[in-house]
Amino acid sequence: MKLIDEKGKIFGFINIIDCIVLLVVAAVVFGIGYRGLTKRSTLGGPSAEPQPIIFTVRATEQMEAVALGFQEGDTLFAKQNYVSAKITAIEYEPSIVYIETAEGEIKGATHPTLKDILFTIEANVTVKGPILEIGGQEIRIGSHHWVKTQTNQAAGLIESIEFITR
Repeated sequence: MKLIDEKGKIFGFINIIDCIVLLVVAAVVFGIGYRGLTKRSTLGGPSAEPQPIIFTVRATEQMEAVALGFQEGDTLFAKQNYVSAKITAIEYEPSIVYIETAEGEIKGATHPTLKDILFTIEANVTVKGPILEIGGQEIRIGSHHWVKTQTNQAAGLIESIEFITR
């Protein structure tokens, strides 16, 4: 019995072109399966790995009830699940609002009821290449961030990020 017969079939069973196509398809399926099992990033970067950080978020002009609803030690919440992040410190300041005077000048004035909240949060974020992420939110200085607990939420801007080396 010949390896390739006169009809171009290997062992008289399968065409050589069909065999090459099957090998390519099997290699692609194996590659996708391997990539999925090893949880490698499809961006070519390292796999998602946890990184401990401390970051601060300033939520401005919040009602006092919202401000007082947060407590140190609260675990953050995102996408219907708790995330690996806790509020480690909270500072409250009166909100400064800007008003226009009768002369047309812009002046800052302390609002009688609204508060600015400065959250310090310790978290284990996911690192995917250059992206830091927790609960579906990217962590970058200057980006908007929702601080959510089981009972409260406030939107603010990230002011600082400190990487913790352990």
